[in-house]
Amino acid sequence: MQAYRIARVVLLLGVAGGLSACQDAGFGLFKKDDTETMPVRAESSAAAAAEGEEAEAPEVFHVEEAGLWDGRPSLGGIWVAHPDAADPERVLIRNSETGQSVTGALFRRERENPGPRLQVSSEAAARIGLLAGQPTEIAVTALRRAPAPEAGGGKAEPAEADAGGRFVQVATLDSADGAEATAARLDKAGLSAEIRAPDPGGQGLWRVVVGPAKTEADRAVLIEAVRGLGYDDAYAVNR
Repeated sequence: MQAYRIARVVLLLGVAGGLSACQDAGFGLFKKDDTETMPVRAESSAAAAAEGEEAEAPEVFHVEEAGLWDGRPSLGGIWVAHPDAADPERVLIRNSETGQSVTGALFRRERENPGPRLQVSSEAAARIGLLAGQPTEIAVTALRRAPAPEAGGGKAEPAEADAGGRFVQVATLDSADGAEATAARLDKAGLSAEIRAPDPGGQGLWRVVVGPAKTEADRAVLIEAVRGLGYDDAYAVNR
């Protein structure tokens, strides 16, 4: 028992010493003036999905501009920071050039530095294919959960029932050309892609979807196939 206590103390001291060494060596992971770190506020996609579907809410927050990952590791997981963000938000982060996307957190960027205003974490950069030090056009759109259906609610709309299933949203793009390129890539992979034009009076975003899926199992297969092509934040939609 005494030997166990000694071993445990030695282990704890070793961990503490390792963390101290990282700080002293100047790796930048814990220095506010070297790497901007954000609190871990991003929720997992699985947890969010369990609470209901999410929809893009550009009226809450939406920017599309050059973003930058400076090449250094960052804490906090998947996030972006922008000086126009008023409050932390759950957002869809999309590489406008490739259509690759991921869900993460948006924070307010307190400091203005030379270069792009949109700062990207190292993990977010890896998920959407950003290269270190290379500004890339990125779209960031707030997400909101759709209201959960009321218990004992009315019947499903006939049009949805006739469609025989649901679609999987792959990407949203600001141009028809980008949407067509994404749809072509999906078609080449054997997925039936459709393009949804912007709603009148909306934010001018073109949506690319695949489907419809007749059953939940079919929908799960579609989502898995789409994510395998790099569209990690694909999710189910009604149309």
